[in-house]
Amino acid sequence: MKLAELVAELDGYFRIPDVRDDDWSKPFEQVYQEPYWREYVVSGWEGRWNGLMAHGAEEVERAVTCVFPSDRILEDMPPATFVFTEHPLDFADEPGFLPLSRATFEVMRERGISLYNAHAPLDMHPMVSPSPCALRSANSVGSSVTRVCDHGRATSSTRWGWASMSR
Repeated sequence: MKLAELVAELDGYFRIPDVRDDDWSKPFEQVYQEPYWREYVVSGWEGRWNGLMAHGAEEVERAVTCVFPSDRILEDMPPATFVFTEHPLDFADEPGFLPLSRATFEVMRERGISLYNAHAPLDMHPMVSPSPCALRSANSVGSSVTRVCDHGRATSSTRWGWASMSR
């Protein structure tokens, strides 16, 4: 599939051009002592913080998904892979968000690996948001959902979506 067609489909499905206030500037400032990542991301991604982050091969041969991209994940990808991720940074319990190394960006460039992220658009999507998907799965095995918090619309003090369920 053509990269441009895939990106256009995803941008439309997740309404990427409509995204506002999903600002990743502070986490990027915190994890990148040197902002070398700017040498590798597509024009316009910074500020939008969603959509095609790194442009790979024009023809996509395979697509993979992850929640947090890491050096280990990306360095293992074969050429012409399209990586769809929710977050644009790696994450570990300690210290939290982690940068992608310059070497990983170089490997991505050399192999034509594309990186596409959809953070708030995925969290707030009515069909594929992780919370509703988990709740549908829980209901399919006999649980009854009694309450749900959509963390895409939660207050700043709420970090995660949650559900109260009974069997």
